Amino acid sequence: MDSLVWLGDYYLTHSDYDNVILYYKQLNKQFPGSDKIIIARYGLGEAYRHKRLFDEALNQYKLIEDISDRELYAKVQLAIA
Repeated sequence: MDSLVWLGDYYLTHSDYDNVILYYKQLNKQFPGSDKIIIARYGLGEAYRHKRLFDEALNQYKLIEDISDRELYAKVQLAIA
């Protein structure tokens, strides 16, 4: 699971959005109850936003619930606005 998060993060920082989507979707599918799902949903939202797939991005952001990380919460709220 951690390797999927690492790969998703790596590709996000390198603007390889197709691979971001690939690895974070895989994380969502294989570990749906994980506490890392918030990271994957945010990363998916960012990848879709950069690919100008705004509806998909908004859907991912809206799926993010129960954020205890205030910085991530602020990023999500700004992305939705």
